[in-house]
Amino acid sequence: MTERSSSARTAHGTRSCCGGSISLALCMIGIVAIWGWVLPAIGSLAGVHAAIQRTEAQGINAGAIFYTDVFHSLELRRANQPVVQR
Repeated sequence: MTERSSSARTAHGTRSCCGGSISLALCMIGIVAIWGWVLPAIGSLAGVHAAIQRTEAQGINAGAIFYTDVFHSLELRRANQPVVQR
């Protein structure tokens, strides 16, 4: 292997610290844009807004919906309501 090919490989194989910082900044800007503007815009659509209101009216914690069997729990709550009201 010659000295020239070794130095050429090193020059193309390394990244500068500024390139990584720019990539990180762009990723952060993208996340903020999606979280701060895109998701709220989707939440204000009529169909999505109605679903959100329905979920809140039933007392469902949207943050826990993926970790629990919410709909099964609601059925149990409805089944037990006459027993609790007596």
